[in-house]
Amino acid sequence: MNVTAVPDIPEVRAGDDLAGMITERVDLRPDDIVCVASTVVSKAEGRAYDLDDFPAGPRATEIANRLGDLAGEEKDPRFAQAVLEESTDLLMDAPFLLTETRFGHVCVNAGIDRSNVPDNDILLLPKRPSESLSLIHISERA
Repeated sequence: MNVTAVPDIPEVRAGDDLAGMITERVDLRPDDIVCVASTVVSKAEGRAYDLDDFPAGPRATEIANRLGDLAGEEKDPRFAQAVLEESTDLLMDAPFLLTETRFGHVCVNAGIDRSNVPDNDILLLPKRPSESLSLIHISERA
């Protein structure tokens, strides 16, 4: 088995053609398996939001305060609100938020990413991951 990263991928933006970006840079064979990180799918789908889009309700404020007390640092209640809105169930709320997503995945913080976006932004998981992957259609371009 060989694992190869796709070279020279530019910063992915909303509306980008991921399949095209990949097939332009890698010579794929019919039996190749392509793994695509949810982060780039989310970026291409325009799933980056400003935290100000998630005004904190009382429950989110309570959760952020409790997590802040445990961590010894202030936690943003808007982030807790985004996690609540992206989850169907909050399985655990301390010492971190363990959630179930709309598509049945159990993950921390509803899979919301703060590390691959600028400043006050957050990156939500793809809305329908299985559908997103079928829309990429890499196999038809190889």
